[in-house]
Amino acid sequence: MFNLGKALQEAGRTEEAVEAYKEALDIYRGFEDWYREGQTLANLTLIQVASSGPAQARAVWLQAAGAFARANSLAQAAQARAQAAALTAPEKPTDKPTPASPPAHKPAPAQPAPPPPDAPDTAEQ
Repeated sequence: MFNLGKALQEAGRTEEAVEAYKEALDIYRGFEDWYREGQTLANLTLIQVASSGPAQARAVWLQAAGAFARANSLAQAAQARAQAAALTAPEKPTDKPTPASPPAHKPAPAQPAPPPPDAPDTAEQ
C-alpha cells in the first residue's frame, strides 16, 4: 500500500494516494511496524502541505516523529521534528512598534519589626 500511495502521489492522484497511505498506516500499526508508519506519515505530509495546509502537515510530521522514536530511529525522529518546526508559522511582522512594558513595580522597603518587649536592651529606663 505504501508503494501504491507513493506511485499515486507521483501521478498527481492525491485523493487516491491519501487513501492508500491510510490503508498502509492501518497495516503497519497492526504489525507495530513503527518505522514504516513513520515513512508513510512523512510521505503523507507532502500531500497535507498542499491540500490541508501547514498546520495539518505539522501535526502529521509530529506523528511521524513519534513513530520513528518508537522504532528507535532517533535520527529520523529528529528530522521529522525539524520538519514540523519548519512548518510553524513565524510571527508576521507589523508596522506597529511593540508597546513598551510598564515600569517595574518596586514594593516599598519593609520597616523593621519592633523588638519584643523582653528582648535585651529593650528594658524601660
